[in-house]
Amino acid sequence: MLDVHIRPHIQHLFDFCAYGCIKFGLTPNRLTLIAFCVGVSAALFLIYGYTSLALICLLGSGLCDILDGTVARLTNTSHPFGGYIDLISDRMVESALIVGFATIYPDFYLLYLLFLISVLLHFSTFLAAGALFKNESEKSMHYDRSLV
Repeated sequence: MLDVHIRPHIQHLFDFCAYGCIKFGLTPNRLTLIAFCVGVSAALFLIYGYTSLALICLLGSGLCDILDGTVARLTNTSHPFGGYIDLISDRMVESALIVGFATIYPDFYLLYLLFLISVLLHFSTFLAAGALFKNESEKSMHYDRSLV
């Protein structure tokens, strides 16, 4: 994960945004829900040809996805259920985007299937590692480093 190498250098920016979320009463689960809704909206904008709005929504969804965990850690409200809904909603947004691309570019269906297979394999190994290895981080489960 590039996250392991880059995140320490920019975490203070996410903390700043997270404190703003806390000030406005946004809980980690609300941020997860916002990330999900905005991410699915990105897929819908993509389908209807609003690619700039789709990209903006995708970036907003990604930011909310980062902030939900940051807010949980800063407020000491991390909970396994929050980690669960975060992981599931992330996969649902990814699936919605695959459907969006398949809708507007159906000729590339084989590539979408291969991408979906790679997401499923990656997530399966991620869950297996989370179940098998002791969690020694502040995240909700064990996150193994990638090859990068």
